[in-house]
Amino acid sequence: MITPPSNVSVSQDLNLLCETAPIPSRKISTSDYTSYRNPFKVPTGFTYDDVTLTFLLTGDYYAKSLFDRWSASIVDVPSYRVKYKDSFSGRVQITQLDDALEPIYRITFNDAFPNTVGELALNSGSLNETMKLSVTFSYYDYTIEDYSALNYHQ
Repeated sequence: MITPPSNVSVSQDLNLLCETAPIPSRKISTSDYTSYRNPFKVPTGFTYDDVTLTFLLTGDYYAKSLFDRWSASIVDVPSYRVKYKDSFSGRVQITQLDDALEPIYRITFNDAFPNTVGELALNSGSLNETMKLSVTFSYYDYTIEDYSALNYHQ
């Protein structure tokens, strides 16, 4: 589920157009520490990988148009000035469903924004293929809802 900022209008649902949505890794940052000999690693924080979603393109290029408008709301091209985070960040949720289409795991990316709207290869050899668009998102952090404990231990 993609929720762009309020200044980017949405007229269609992107959920059905999303073909792939990975759950990214969270890496613990470390530094070497030593008080006498034999340095060892101590945790210093988290780093988050960007997440890349792949969308199927419809004949009107709706997803491409939406992410182009969202990207344009981040940096004002004529002045090259970056807008304030509150004006361009949105939310991205990825939900894993079980066989009964009930959620078992959801990850919500907070203050997310597209940092790369992928290229589209136009060629005459792929007339009968659906075009796909990759969009890479950066985000501030994420929250996890684990439904499996609720669904299976009642």
